[in-house]
Amino acid sequence: MRLIKDTGAIFYNHKWRVQRGLLQDRHDIVSSFPVRQIIIWRRKGGINFNPGYFLPTYEVIYLIAKPKFKLAKKANAYGDVWEFTQEMKNEHPAPFPVALIERCIGSTEAKVILDPFMGSGTTAVVAKQLGRDYIGIELSPEYVGMAKARLNGKLSSKRSKSVFSSINPQGKLFNNI
Repeated sequence: MRLIKDTGAIFYNHKWRVQRGLLQDRHDIVSSFPVRQIIIWRRKGGINFNPGYFLPTYEVIYLIAKPKFKLAKKANAYGDVWEFTQEMKNEHPAPFPVALIERCIGSTEAKVILDPFMGSGTTAVVAKQLGRDYIGIELSPEYVGMAKARLNGKLSSKRSKSVFSSINPQGKLFNNI
């Protein structure tokens, strides 16, 4: 949080789950941060392979905000339950819908968007479409390749700076700008 401006915020997504009888709500991660609000992403669709559980239909997004953070104009009209269909045409095992990321980024005035778990690059694609700069960090070279391919296929007329980071098996960090 110390690197984020006083007007900045983090949208942290985590699916609550029960493991060995204990709720994994990520309180262990967010308890020392200033959680401003909890947003529920109600997912449309999905598959359940476990006959012992009901189909999970929501995930939790923690809005962790600095004291001077304000939502973008009119963004406060959204409720705290957001309903978006899961992205099904993406090779990544857990992609976020573009509309969900548009809501998160579009609800802020942020100029630079950081995605420390870039995956297939949905956040970068949306940031580029909205004319924001972005930084994506991803350990998997396969997912970095997916993100680059998506960005190359979805070039926006708006220009934005991008940084890709990938760590090779020897632990060296590569940046591609």
